[in-house]
Amino acid sequence: MGTGNIMGHTKSALFPGLKVKLKTGLTALFLIFIILLLYSISSLNQQNPSVSEKKQSGKELYLKHCKVCHGQEGAGRSNIPSLIDAEWIYGKQDSIVLDVIRKGRYGINGKMPAYESIIAKDEIVQLVEYLKKLR
Repeated sequence: MGTGNIMGHTKSALFPGLKVKLKTGLTALFLIFIILLLYSISSLNQQNPSVSEKKQSGKELYLKHCKVCHGQEGAGRSNIPSLIDAEWIYGKQDSIVLDVIRKGRYGINGKMPAYESIIAKDEIVQLVEYLKKLR
């Protein structure tokens, strides 16, 4: 009598549906656990999206990071270089522009900040593509 003996009666005899209810209850608890686990994982992904989930377009990146100095349309100011000119101070090859955005630059007009710790490399590439459209 693996279920125990209470005053001559087994637990299963006193509570005939106990085994079924326990199995059903455990199944329900397991399902609730799985649902909560999946919800938690989903919530974590929403709070800390991966780089691929939080990608912004080149234009969005420009407006967020570059517009302040270079202006809405990229025309620059008296002491900030234009990004729509045919000629650029350091050259307009993609690799040069990418490097300037990543590492920043000291120039005749001051310091452009480095963005490599702020913007993901693949997003910087998108930003460079957007800057090419401004020219």
